[in-house]
Amino acid sequence: MDESICTVDELIHAFARAETLAVLPPVVDVLRVAPPNPPESVQAAFVGSSYLTAYAEAASFVRVADQWSERHRNQGLAASRLIVDFGSGWGRISRFLLAHVRPSALVRSRRRPADDGPCQFDPPRRQHDDGRAIPADSVS
Repeated sequence: MDESICTVDELIHAFARAETLAVLPPVVDVLRVAPPNPPESVQAAFVGSSYLTAYAEAASFVRVADQWSERHRNQGLAASRLIVDFGSGWGRISRFLLAHVRPSALVRSRRRPADDGPCQFDPPRRQHDDGRAIPADSVS
């Protein structure tokens, strides 16, 4: 946790004082419009690859997850009420998950860029993968 916030009470007050969004970001419908990509250097920094290679890996991962869900839950990912994408980074896997599930079923978490603090959580309807910072979805 950030050294400047040491107690739960201070954290509560810090959250309450945080900036308020004037307008909620729209839901990203990945089946209609592909979200913009972050720069290649950002993609490679997260996963060691970019563009086609990175997306092919993500597609394979989600395909295997869907098959596992079918085999062990007798229903695919589309039937899931909630999926938590831990370590969602720049969103390559989230994009493929959103091709299977409604946006309200996907919650993303990622580490702060410095990797030395708590996870950040993107609640449902906050699926932004274009690299823009959204102040309200960060714990730090």
